[in-house]
Amino acid sequence: MGSRERTNGLGRPGPARGAVTCGVFDATGNQTTVVKASELGDAAYWLRYGSGGNNASQVTFTVRPQFAGSPLAGQAQVFTNTGFDSITTPFGIPFWGGDLTSGPWQLKVSNDLAQSATCSFQVVP
Repeated sequence: MGSRERTNGLGRPGPARGAVTCGVFDATGNQTTVVKASELGDAAYWLRYGSGGNNASQVTFTVRPQFAGSPLAGQAQVFTNTGFDSITTPFGIPFWGGDLTSGPWQLKVSNDLAQSATCSFQVVP
């Protein structure tokens, strides 16, 4: 049996489940790889988790800079008892004097079934 198959109650292989997915979206719902550093009053960006048909009871969104010197070491959001095929949640990377939060960042979505996906994006001033 493949690692992405599960066994149903009759002991036969069940349907294969897909991989979890992630994405970063702008305020109008368009997928993007460029995020503008946020200031008070700006529209939010959105993070998305796709379950791939897997029934996880906990999903974690983790955003971290992929460079040294950012005053923001990262941020995380955890959802429990999800029961949904996808989760979309707002987020922002704050503007910091000297553009210290600008650069490459990574989103990692993971669930309690030991599945994860990563998406890279660039924060700009």
